[in-house]
Amino acid sequence: MDIQTRAVHVRHEPPTSGGRPLTVPIVQSSAFAFDSAAELAEAMSGSDGA
Repeated sequence: MDIQTRAVHVRHEPPTSGGRPLTVPIVQSSAFAFDSAAELAEAMSGSDGA
């Protein structure tokens, strides 16, 4: 085991009370870019061209 590997495994005592999460929650999101307001309006109209 290299020093880099051992450094990752730091002892952590979880809180005994408070009910707080131990990690940051995962948030799924997406970002979209449009070249013009007209493209945005077309995309938001629900018409996918099919």
